[in-house]
Amino acid sequence: RLQTGQRLWLYAPERDVPQPEASQIPLTVYYEDDHLLIVDKPAPLPSASSQRQTGATLENVVYAHLGCPEAFVYRPVNRLDKGTSGLMVVAKEAHAQHLLQQLLHTDQFQRTYLAVAEGTLPDSEGCIDLPIAKEDAASIRRIVHPDGKEARTFYQVEQICGNRSLIRLRLDTGRTHQIRVQFSSRGFPLVGDHKYGSRAAQTAPMLFSCRITFPWKGKERVFEAFPDWFHR
Repeated sequence: RLQTGQRLWLYAPERDVPQPEASQIPLTVYYEDDHLLIVDKPAPLPSASSQRQTGATLENVVYAHLGCPEAFVYRPVNRLDKGTSGLMVVAKEAHAQHLLQQLLHTDQFQRTYLAVAEGTLPDSEGCIDLPIAKEDAASIRRIVHPDGKEARTFYQVEQICGNRSLIRLRLDTGRTHQIRVQFSSRGFPLVGDHKYGSRAAQTAPMLFSCRITFPWKGKERVFEAFPDWFHR
């Protein structure tokens, strides 16, 4: 019989899922404990496996990093587009993933990005509030559309260099391709984002998840990283 103050531990076995192949793509880990990982996802590595993906994804890389454990289940908390690099949170067990995903679209879980856009923005800071929808049922492309889902991005111009703008961005929502679609629709595609209008030579969008903050183990945690091009 349980007494006040006693702890009861329940074990719920993971569902039976096929195990991924291990990938030895190098992985930069910014933080790790028994419950989660903060990693730097490189581009153009997809965040997760899907029917569209035939090669390695971050799932395969994390599986290898953890030593190919039995009954492995991949549990990303936030996700990044294939062409976006930077910080991602991956939970090691279901409870941690559940706790963090409850915070994901609240003020307690803040995601900040750095990007380089083509052109000079007219305002030094602001909010782009434009709804986003699928271009069509079979396409991964997104468009700004009045019938789309609400999408808000706060931005601040950090520096102007020639005909390009270095921008710091904070997501209020998290739609697929949100930053890329919204800035392209305003006439400022991200450098290297050929899907949404860039003609630059870069092979991937200059978009990087540089800062994530959320409460963890009783305190506010801040994780920061910077892309190679930020120091050029």
